[in-house]
Amino acid sequence: MKFNELLFFSNISFVYDSGGGCFESCTNLKEIIVPCPSNKTISRAMFYNDTKLEKVIIQEGVTTIVGTSFYNNNSLKYLELPSTLMGFTAYSGQNYNTFFEVPSSCKAICKAIVPPTVPVTAGLNVFNRSHLHFYVPDNSLNDYKAANGWNGITSRIHPISDYTG
Repeated sequence: MKFNELLFFSNISFVYDSGGGCFESCTNLKEIIVPCPSNKTISRAMFYNDTKLEKVIIQEGVTTIVGTSFYNNNSLKYLELPSTLMGFTAYSGQNYNTFFEVPSSCKAICKAIVPPTVPVTAGLNVFNRSHLHFYVPDNSLNDYKAANGWNGITSRIHPISDYTG
């Protein structure tokens, strides 16, 4: 079952509130295409604990992804990040864990030419306990492997030309 209807909404904002992320614990959600929200940010816990989520495409325009957005998505197989992505950020000061427990079978396409910023605080970062592989623009491969935060996962960063889907 697919959920792509968000494509027909415009000027929306995905906001985290005390009740959780907007798609938190949607255990039957398998696939989604996310349009650029009005604040250009994928909020924290947006897909937190979506244990059956397999495919996410984030459309162009998104610039920031907040920590725990994909926390415990242990079924995720494909993630597409837009060329407009500029960085990842924490919430509550130190909690990044954006891709916590995302499996090595997940392939992430990151279209950004300049590696998105990955803040590192006290050894915690976006890739903490994450195993997914990133496919990045071929001409940017060395930049990703040298960039702060990304340089801790160099064996999981590949040129997009190697992606076989």
